[in-house]
Amino acid sequence: MKSLILWCAMALPILAQTPDHRNVTQLGSWNASGAKQTKPNRAGSSLPGSCTNVETYQLTTTGALYVCVSSAWKQVSGHWTLSGSDLAYTAGSVGIGGGPADSAYKLSVHGQSYFGAPLHSYATSQNNLADNSLVFLKRGNATSSAGAVKDNAELGYVDWYGFGGTGYSRGAMIIALAGGDFSDTSSPGSLNFYTTPAGSTTALVRSRITSSGSFLVGTSVDSAYGLFAADGDVSVGGYGSQRAYWARGADNAVKGLWFSTASNSHIGTYSNHGFHLRTNDLDRLSILPDGKIGIGLSTNPTDKLEVGGSIALRENLGGWLKLGRYDAGFPSAIIESITTGAGLSLRVGGADRISIFNDGKVGVGKTPSTALDVNGTVTATAFAGPITGNVTGNASGTAANVTGTVAIANGGTGATSAANAIAALLPAQSGNGGMHLETNGTTAAWTRHADTKSINLPDPVTGDSGRFHIMFDEAVTITRVACSVKAATSVTIQLDERAAATPDTAGTNVLTSSLVCDTDEAVTTTFTNAGIAARVPLALVISAVTGTPDVVRVNISYTRD
Repeated sequence: MKSLILWCAMALPILAQTPDHRNVTQLGSWNASGAKQTKPNRAGSSLPGSCTNVETYQLTTTGALYVCVSSAWKQVSGHWTLSGSDLAYTAGSVGIGGGPADSAYKLSVHGQSYFGAPLHSYATSQNNLADNSLVFLKRGNATSSAGAVKDNAELGYVDWYGFGGTGYSRGAMIIALAGGDFSDTSSPGSLNFYTTPAGSTTALVRSRITSSGSFLVGTSVDSAYGLFAADGDVSVGGYGSQRAYWARGADNAVKGLWFSTASNSHIGTYSNHGFHLRTNDLDRLSILPDGKIGIGLSTNPTDKLEVGGSIALRENLGGWLKLGRYDAGFPSAIIESITTGAGLSLRVGGADRISIFNDGKVGVGKTPSTALDVNGTVTATAFAGPITGNVTGNASGTAANVTGTVAIANGGTGATSAANAIAALLPAQSGNGGMHLETNGTTAAWTRHADTKSINLPDPVTGDSGRFHIMFDEAVTITRVACSVKAATSVTIQLDERAAATPDTAGTNVLTSSLVCDTDEAVTTTFTNAGIAARVPLALVISAVTGTPDVVRVNISYTRD
């Protein structure tokens, strides 16, 4: 990469700053080992017989310049002249850095160039740019040093360094890049501009001019659109009648975003991303990539338009809300409450006039307790029947105003038989077999029949295990087992469901674990086999007796299945 690095220094004639530059600028100032040359340059009518390496000598008779190399004088081209400490090349082109001189340019540098003083270029023609130019040449690519330049290759850069006390660091830089593959008919290029922020020595890209003419500000380096300033405004994408711009007022403050186009204007995103309008650093209006619009929401909208707050419609102190749908066979509009458990109200004069609750009840002028509950008089030209369900309250009018049939018999259920009337009056019976109807004084409900069986065994011993059985006429579910003894100390029991054909053979334990009965009541409600079949033996098993209990009492609570 070709580069030009400028070192800020005093405006002196070109002077090498390090020994690495000694053969380029001031011959004779440094010796071969890099130390300061103490012997001054000389001049005379004939060459001395001996010399010191890198020493220079000028013949006064011809003006020819010689330099001492390997302790022998070597003549430099006759175009070189030395005047005091100044060295000049009077004709042709000069090549530095191992490459050839290019006749199209006065100076060809192969590699980096450092300048510790101003670099002057003098033009001889007012309109010929080539007479006063700095040219960077780049060739080669990843596979060939002589090939065409490829996309994004560095064409050259200009660097500005400043001294910080112990060394130099970059303050700014401009890099020229290939904006595409080069050919004999195409040479796209771009410029990257870098500056170093305060507190850092690392330069950051600040802007870029692309091969398409876009001027990009910031760290982004890819865009299909231009950005430039015109007439004090910041314009995007064009100029004159075809542009979008941030207009400024007389006080130079931004007044707004304006569009000036010959066709429709657009504002939004070019990629699959949402668009948001913000105030006070908060999203106020959001448009998702799928077109859903949210206003005042803290989350993304889920419908075409979703508003987090109230909507006021005003048109000459009034407003219109028009809803429509094009699909035939569907309602023209739907108004829905989307909050779980919430209803919908129509308000006039600051009060709810019609309320629809989430359970479907509709109230007019009141909170509904039935499917339709009206606080006031209902006027209608007709009621279409038949009317089903219960009619509560008092009805006024004459039978002539009632059309259809109203069944009064069988409890007013409308049933055609007493059995059907009873079925209509009772709670649902399906799945409630074997249950009975109970009331708490307000409502009636089906409940299962609960009962208790008891076993009292005097002077229990372990030899009594399995001797005492109980049996149920129908299937039951054990819900609670309690036991106690009269005197010290305890009896350990278990209940065992056995087969009717083999009543003396152990079966399936009912209790999750054995129950220890003592003088205080012991209770369990946990079972591994609570469901007992109809008419099978349920045996009392005694696994341990301590002391003289006198009697063991076992109470078994159950419900009929």
